[in-house]
Amino acid sequence: MRTLVIGDLHLDDKVEGYLDSQLDTIASILYLNEPEEVIFLGDVFMHRSPSPRVLSRFKSYLNLWKDQAIIHILRGNHDSANKSDDGLTALDVYEENRIKIWRHSEIYEGKHFIPHYENEGTIREELQRTPEGYKVFGHFGYRGCLNSAGDADSTLSLSDFQRKTYLGHIHNFKQDGLVTLLGTPYSTNFGEAGTKGYYLILHDSEEEFREIDCGPRHIVASLEYVQENLEHINDSAWFTLLRINLQPGESASDIPDDLDVNYLDIKLLPSFTEEDVLSHYTPKRDLFTINDQILEDYVDNSDVSPALTKEVLMEGYNLLKKGYDEN
Repeated sequence: MRTLVIGDLHLDDKVEGYLDSQLDTIASILYLNEPEEVIFLGDVFMHRSPSPRVLSRFKSYLNLWKDQAIIHILRGNHDSANKSDDGLTALDVYEENRIKIWRHSEIYEGKHFIPHYENEGTIREELQRTPEGYKVFGHFGYRGCLNSAGDADSTLSLSDFQRKTYLGHIHNFKQDGLVTLLGTPYSTNFGEAGTKGYYLILHDSEEEFREIDCGPRHIVASLEYVQENLEHINDSAWFTLLRINLQPGESASDIPDDLDVNYLDIKLLPSFTEEDVLSHYTPKRDLFTINDQILEDYVDNSDVSPALTKEVLMEGYNLLKKGYDEN
């Protein structure tokens, strides 16, 4: 069977035309490769509560794609209604005969689908029960995959993986032993500017990673770079979101009149650095204090356990404060 595997879509309608560009990119990949099966590795949506427009637009594309291929969609953390690992997701509205939504882990026709779980113990147990010869498709990371301080958030390690595994969740493409982080098919924010997007074609025992050469892209550039690379920036094959960093003394009026991008963000760089304003000032009193109102606002606006009330948080805070005072 010829299988197309795609990483996190993060569908969003924050910029006019952005959502259509995302979906058109995936559509072009699908029709170019003519797969019999498509696997989306989770985080179809940017937000836990996607807008009606995002929901309906993705539905219209799925209605076309399902005629060509069986579609599997994993629940990612952005697709989950909450953090309780109960499997509730807006993806439920799409499930039908040829569209399978994997809310919970399941072994199915040579594949082990493991959606996102906040409890990494659940993921570790699932990885241990993957049958020999099966491939894992999941939405989670592991210790070291980020190469930054953030990787300490994971208790999983490469030694937990015993089968060939393809993961969403981490946005950068990376191959690490049995594990492939497929990344996103396109950049999803300015922090990912310049990254390359890939998708995977699986055919029997063969795998082929292909670079994506169209769709959304984020560019962060100086004014000088923009002036010298207009042809590259104006390339109509891309839906370009451009951020121009203006140095002190530069003006938006210096931006070329023939610049043609889909979204322009102008950022004024500071005229001085932290070293220029280095201060040895030490306050003699607290400049910020946690109080009842702050904790109440946090509980009311956060997706926390019902047991984690304002009173419980305040009690913990007072215990910490008491310990600090005694030392």
